[in-house]
Amino acid sequence: MAQNGIALYGLEYTADTPNARMQGIANEMGNMQLELKFNNDRSFSKILKSIPKDIHSYNVAKIIVGADEPYQQQDNQSITIRNFQNEKFLIDYSLRLKNWDITSEEVTINGFKCFKAINKIKNNRSGNENTITAWFSPDIPASYGPLGFGGLPGLIVELDYKYCIFKLEKLTLNLEDIKVEIMENYPLISAEEYVSKIRSSRMVTPD
Repeated sequence: MAQNGIALYGLEYTADTPNARMQGIANEMGNMQLELKFNNDRSFSKILKSIPKDIHSYNVAKIIVGADEPYQQQDNQSITIRNFQNEKFLIDYSLRLKNWDITSEEVTINGFKCFKAINKIKNNRSGNENTITAWFSPDIPASYGPLGFGGLPGLIVELDYKYCIFKLEKLTLNLEDIKVEIMENYPLISAEEYVSKIRSSRMVTPD
């Protein structure tokens, strides 16, 4: 059984790029990597720092996939951090760990036997339902994945979320000196409460 590890994911933009602006966003996303550190107690995922060709496209790319802040999974809870009116909150995204429909579809990715799981989560801003597809491997006994997604009987090797696919590029297990970060203790609110705060301040933006 894996006790701890570091997984590195590459990002691939999957939407159309009809103009130079969107192509620039896709290029920036393609140069990003997401790091997922985990142990028996928790996981912590974040986009690694890189040198952007265009800082605006880089920032937009992070926002599109919801990776502008880190995510932590611990004790059946998935949280991220957000800044609202100069005050920081922890946002509860624990639905990313629940209600998976595990299918019988099976593929081999990077040498790992993987199974397909599907989750449908309502977008609190638009009201639309997002379909998330994950390929997880029981061969890697870690119930984690990118962006706080997890709760499956194995590490998520590939995640299709919004307009991006996260693909596992490198996995290192059972490190002696690994340190998994932990979020600071800010007030915890639900995703619905966070959206309500945004709407009440008349700063609603589409997802």
